[in-house]
Amino acid sequence: MTRATRRMSDFVNSRVKLTALGGAVLFATAVAGPASAQAPGPPDFYWPYGIVQADGGNLSPAVQPVQAFVNGILCGEGVTLIATAGENVPANDVGKTVYKIDILADGTRVDQRAGCGTEGDEVTFYFPVMRRFATQNPTFHQGGERQDLTLAGPLQYRAIAPATARD
Repeated sequence: MTRATRRMSDFVNSRVKLTALGGAVLFATAVAGPASAQAPGPPDFYWPYGIVQADGGNLSPAVQPVQAFVNGILCGEGVTLIATAGENVPANDVGKTVYKIDILADGTRVDQRAGCGTEGDEVTFYFPVMRRFATQNPTFHQGGERQDLTLAGPLQYRAIAPATARD
């Protein structure tokens, strides 16, 4: 192989490597670009937590769903449980029914829901197993907040007879 042929071969090999590297960079940019454009920003939801009591005591059953409504829209769901001693558990909470719920913010991202919470909107908590609402209605804001809840009396069934036409 002559010196000129070797230089030409080295040049072609380096161009092939450079082209392959450039293609890999373009591919990585194309794949990562849209993914990073759709990545959610910092959390903008509201996560209240605390003790929840009915008639001055724990809920029965202790483990049950809790729902959060904002503007009449279901914006969060969670489950109650009995607090056990552990790290970051206040001593006064141990043995009591507690809850924590993530309430979505208004928006179109994957971690949001249209019509849900915006700063200052009222949040309503509902416990469907017991058919009871919480008497507290905190306002939606970004971040966590201790919000102990007391449940109002159970919703009553109301029978409504259909209206009939009289001749």
